[in-house]
Amino acid sequence: MARRGLAWGEVLDMNSREAVRETVAAGLGVGVVSAGEFSKDPRLAILELTGGDMAMTEYIVCLAERQDLRLVRSFLDLVG
Repeated sequence: MARRGLAWGEVLDMNSREAVRETVAAGLGVGVVSAGEFSKDPRLAILELTGGDMAMTEYIVCLAERQDLRLVRSFLDLVG
């Protein structure tokens, strides 16, 4: 934004891609989500970001009492 001479206004921190989508669709600004999280929505347009150092952290959440179930353990071993 600085290279384009644009300044930040108010910044909102959304906790879900759905919240980002609805906030942008309501006309409150722009949002950033990964390509894999974007669902087609006729109210929105995709603008690809390039050239930046972008990183994303993903989390897996599991009920403690379920983590030793064979299916759950297999999945956690696969992704962990």
